[in-house]
Amino acid sequence: MGLRRQWQVVLLAICLIFPLFTMGADEKPLIISQRSDALTLDPYDENESPTFCVLHNLFESLTCLDGELELKPKLATSWKAENDTTWVFTLRKGVKFHNGATFDSADAKYSIERALNWEGSEIKAAVLLVKTVEASDPYTLRIITKKPDPILPLRLETVKMLDKETCEREIAAHGQGYLVTHPNGTAPYKLVDWVKDDHLTLVAFDQYWRGLPPIKKVVFKPISNEVTRVAALLTGKTHIITEVPVRDVNRVERDPKLRLVKKPGLRLIYLGLDVGRDKTPGIRSSPPNPLKDLRVRQAIYYGINEPAIVKYVMNGFAEPAGQLFPAPVVGYNPAIKRYPFDPEKARKLLAEAGYPNGFEVRLDAPNDRYVNDDKIARAVASQLAKIGIRVQVNTYPKARFFQDEEEGKCSFHLVGWANNNGDGCGSLEYLLHTRDDANNLGTANNSIYYSNTELDRLTELAAQTLDPEQRKRYLQGAVAIAMHDLPHIPLHYQYDLYGISREVVWTPRRDTRIDCYDVRWRE
Repeated sequence: MGLRRQWQVVLLAICLIFPLFTMGADEKPLIISQRSDALTLDPYDENESPTFCVLHNLFESLTCLDGELELKPKLATSWKAENDTTWVFTLRKGVKFHNGATFDSADAKYSIERALNWEGSEIKAAVLLVKTVEASDPYTLRIITKKPDPILPLRLETVKMLDKETCEREIAAHGQGYLVTHPNGTAPYKLVDWVKDDHLTLVAFDQYWRGLPPIKKVVFKPISNEVTRVAALLTGKTHIITEVPVRDVNRVERDPKLRLVKKPGLRLIYLGLDVGRDKTPGIRSSPPNPLKDLRVRQAIYYGINEPAIVKYVMNGFAEPAGQLFPAPVVGYNPAIKRYPFDPEKARKLLAEAGYPNGFEVRLDAPNDRYVNDDKIARAVASQLAKIGIRVQVNTYPKARFFQDEEEGKCSFHLVGWANNNGDGCGSLEYLLHTRDDANNLGTANNSIYYSNTELDRLTELAAQTLDPEQRKRYLQGAVAIAMHDLPHIPLHYQYDLYGISREVVWTPRRDTRIDCYDVRWRE
């Protein structure tokens, strides 16, 4: 072999081998394991935290919240109130969608109107007071509301921006379902592939307006089994896991390759009760429906030993709750305290209500959504048995559970809710306001059938009061009514527990979303 040929072989070998040694950390995929997969990639289709964790990296809104829930500009650079019912937003220039289209006010107008008017929208509550949206020029958006909406910029953080032309074209050709699997946002990552319940792969968007993210490839790999999820972290097969099982906290903390992050959470775990129907599906003997009697609901509250659930089921990684949201949320009422555990008083209340021997009821709950959700449901059932209430526990996957709950098929159910924007008004509008489809109020009220006109009045006043102290008082008043009527019985505020590889530099947010743009490899 001649010298020239030998050098050609050497150069070829270098070309083949060199990339293996020079592959930068930015080409290694960041693997994130949540307990469940995204339900959809249409940002208006579901209002669910694991789904939003993924969507947060594909889509952006006009406004955003930082990691401590402070409102910041995003695709809008600024906004102002012209009067009580008119907001003007100045939009960011030079923003591209993943398909190369340019973002402008026509896209913002289309997005807000779809969030409001599409019958499948799960985020209507964010824009329910919007009357008209005007694209004054390509980078000026004027929003006129039916009534004053002092927190509209905060609400719009929920509304991800869509490309008008692409959506209209593809929906006309394929129907609304096209958006479930074909996301086209402006965020730092775009979709490569999605194999449901196995993996969802994102790569950096090279035209992102803030510049390329430090990590170029991200894989969301859902692992529902707790043992498997922790094992994947311990063996380096995943870099971040959410919802570390409380029994494995010490194991993660002791591993020198890992770190555990504990954050007081915004999520309330609570029991919902059908307080409106005489015939209710989870109580075979109804009518009558014992849950309609306030004394029965009070008995259930007194009959639950929540400190014991926190200690033994949650291993101390939760805080007993006495109302709908924790102290950081606007509307928290410091005058309201949790009922003490008092089984004797619970039995007395049941007897006064006409149920000295208790009754039978089915408790529905997901088994793959919240930390120890199945175990919490069984602990509640065990405790209520001691006051005479015989509970049949029915736990099953979240996809079916949420559908049943939304369709009013539950009488007594365990569920969670987080005030991720730091304001309690949306929770009251969505969970407890009397069902009002015309104004998109009470849309999560399907299984409890609760109605209180004074709570409705205070909630509506809070939604349109500009003075922050006055609207806080309205919200606190509404919370006091809710905790008197007890359509919901609070259990605890969940701690957010993350297991993180020490290869990764990242600070979790208060709202549990994972913004992959803020993650980098340790140098």
